[in-house]
Amino acid sequence: MTRKGEKHNPLDKVSFGKPLLFIDGDEKDQIEWALSQEGKIILVKGAPLELEKTYKHLFFFDQGSVLVEKFNLTKVPSRISQQDKQLLIETVPLLKAKTNA
Repeated sequence: MTRKGEKHNPLDKVSFGKPLLFIDGDEKDQIEWALSQEGKIILVKGAPLELEKTYKHLFFFDQGSVLVEKFNLTKVPSRISQQDKQLLIETVPLLKAKTNA
């Protein structure tokens, strides 16, 4: 039990679990990246039900941008994972394939 004024880190007692992968579901390169990772895929944009049918994988949607605001995410794709007793928030740069046009 934490008393008023005391600091408490929940990660001292419980694990964060699988990483959270935040992506734009309208960007194929971000979808492919997320599917190649271990974690829960969370869309900030896109159609989760259509993606589930297409990729046979569970997609979550950040309704009202609650998680984006809570973790102060400014770019996607982003990954949130646990590193020791802290959360690690990373923006993941993706290399787009060059096309010969």
